[in-house]
Amino acid sequence: MVAETVLEVTNLLKDYGEYRAVDGISFVIKKGQGDGLLGPNGPAKAQLPNTVGHHPPHGGDIRYFGKDFRTNRQACLQRINFASAYNTLQDRLSV
Repeated sequence: MVAETVLEVTNLLKDYGEYRAVDGISFVIKKGQGDGLLGPNGPAKAQLPNTVGHHPPHGGDIRYFGKDFRTNRQACLQRINFASAYNTLQDRLSV
């Protein structure tokens, strides 16, 4: 049995001003598969999840469950969840 492709990223680019934080990254994640990003401080490991889950990329393609994220954003967001390590929501909540 072939596992369903959950996320497919092709040649992803993300710039912040003149700094290119994500440069041509491609990968595929299948249903039931776990992945992680390893590396030294500074190479924008935190920017990759932000780009595939929240902030639009400057180039490349993102597909969730076979659907293009740019043209099917609402349908894709209904099937995924994104949690940032830098969540500012707690500062806006009260008891």
